[in-house]
Amino acid sequence: MENKKSHSFFKFDIVSFYPSISQTLFEKTIAWCKEYISISEEEYSIILNARKSFLFKDLEPWRKKNDSLFDVPMGAYDGAEICELVGLFILSKLAEVIPNAFLGLYRDDGLAIVKGSGPQLERLRKKVFEIFKNLNLKVTIEANMKKCDFLDVLFDLNNQTYKPFRKNNQQILYINKESNHPRTITKQLPGMISKRLSDLSCSKKVFDEETPAYQEAIRNAGYSEELEFEKNEYKSKVSKNRRSRKIIWFNPPYCQTVKTKVGKKFLALIDKHFKDTKLEKYFNRSTIKISHSCLPNLDNIISKHNKKILIKENKMCNQSSMCNCRGGINNCPMNGSNVTQSPKENYITKQ
Repeated sequence: MENKKSHSFFKFDIVSFYPSISQTLFEKTIAWCKEYISISEEEYSIILNARKSFLFKDLEPWRKKNDSLFDVPMGAYDGAEICELVGLFILSKLAEVIPNAFLGLYRDDGLAIVKGSGPQLERLRKKVFEIFKNLNLKVTIEANMKKCDFLDVLFDLNNQTYKPFRKNNQQILYINKESNHPRTITKQLPGMISKRLSDLSCSKKVFDEETPAYQEAIRNAGYSEELEFEKNEYKSKVSKNRRSRKIIWFNPPYCQTVKTKVGKKFLALIDKHFKDTKLEKYFNRSTIKISHSCLPNLDNIISKHNKKILIKENKMCNQSSMCNCRGGINNCPMNGSNVTQSPKENYITKQ
């Protein structure tokens, strides 16, 4: 992009994006997608049926105020795909007022680079508000900025630089080298941090300025490696129409105390039962792979257990609040309230 100093950042954030995606907006998105790809009625009904969500708490069903089962849940791949699809539809609408080459959106965070005076940017701001209003979405907008943070990068048009971004007083934490994680993860962590910081730094000078806080964090996590700048060399990748291989993953939980070589034994079983058979084409070391999964730490397990016990007992206490002491309320040491202490044997404590 030429004449960067004459441009400014236009940043917007969609308020409560996931829950704000209505069925009407979803249907408009699918109709827009059909202009570029073929979606059969059966595929559409499957996608729409997958939007039905049910919420249960204490074995009791909950429903939305509008009495609709349509929902785009957070934390699931399916919900993320729908969010991306709706995001593309929103970008197609914004492209009518902002050039596509200088516009981007990640989930609910959007960023654009625009050129214009203060009044022109204000008119653009009103147009963008109108576009989101027609989609029944709320948005916050910051315009006419020369320096802007987006996700984990800080851009500066005046200096034409970019560097890693983190919020003020944000503590940097990494998994400890001696923690209960697969060795491949702890071994590769310093290199992964170096690569990430290098990708987010426009030069070695910027990298050296931002590194000390991250270097101290990995020192506190037990690592002795030094963070080194890796020169970014972006090469154009030649796209090849290769068929993606279908892989079945086996994800056993990882624990350092387990001495058995689970992966080796599992792959040996694959060779034993499928090699030189008709099924070898489908079940072999290329189609079945192993990757350990990490379990929650002990603190989370204990807190979840105790919380579960407390919820049950508090519910029982609320249900039996009447006094049943001999002699009635006058002889009740609890002033007529039948409150019992939770048995401590149900709780787990950290030693």
